[in-house]
Amino acid sequence: MTIGMLFLFGCSVDKDELDGEVSQAYIAMFEKLMEEDSALNSDKQYISIDFTEAEDLTEAEIEEIVHHFEDNYEVDIINATVPELLEREDPATGILEGIVLSVEEVTYESPSDMVIQAQKYRGMDGMIGLEMELMYEEDQWMVSESEIYEMY
Repeated sequence: MTIGMLFLFGCSVDKDELDGEVSQAYIAMFEKLMEEDSALNSDKQYISIDFTEAEDLTEAEIEEIVHHFEDNYEVDIINATVPELLEREDPATGILEGIVLSVEEVTYESPSDMVIQAQKYRGMDGMIGLEMELMYEEDQWMVSESEIYEMY
């Protein structure tokens, strides 16, 4: 409910006005996605981070996010969309050998508050979508609230 109210009453700010590094907010958000529905993570051979809708990130910020995941997960980190991966793997079954993390929508509410809708997708094995509020506190971005908005 709180997150929905932010959409109705929040004022929008520019990314350059944010406290801290926006890449750190994305890392916190993607890590929260990794924690949710951990069954989707089993036996993954890669993590694909789809930055298609993350138009606000610079190449340096994308590299920082990718390096974080390379350092913390023992799989290949790639940048591919779901359709690209399905075409490369097995389009007939719709099953992926890895997971795809993607951003759907980002709203900057204030310099220390943002809302992100993001998904973790594992082909026909399942998907979860989270809407997360991130707050900048004590010199770091952290997920303060999250709510599932889609799951199968």
